Amino acid sequence: MKITYIISKLRPALSALLQYWIAHSASRAAMKKTYRREWQEKGSASTSLAEISIFHHGGLYEVNRAFYLDGRLQREESWLATYGWHSDGHLIALGRSSYLIFDPFSKLLYLEEWVGGDKQLEVYHQINDEL
Repeated sequence: MKITYIISKLRPALSALLQYWIAHSASRAAMKKTYRREWQEKGSASTSLAEISIFHHGGLYEVNRAFYLDGRLQREESWLATYGWHSDGHLIALGRSSYLIFDPFSKLLYLEEWVGGDKQLEVYHQINDEL
């Protein structure tokens, strides 16, 4: 009877721990993917594209974002980030106001940045499935 009582009390905690671990494992796997955002400027026939890729370097991550116009590279930028464990896992930029938030189940990446005092949110779609 005592064992059954202990198991019934531990089950919710173990279930929450398992869900937390699954979410973080999915976020860590999502960091190995490449993400793309495509748009067209108003009044222009040109297609703009931004692509984000992430590389693991020990305890830090290097985030690379490349901008293309009609398939031609226009500029690139890189920054370092650290992994945040609260929530479902995200990258926090070092030296700038940017967050990368992963939604591995929808295959999306949200980039939240503060530019000139305004918050901007960009949604990127996963473009590859290989690890």
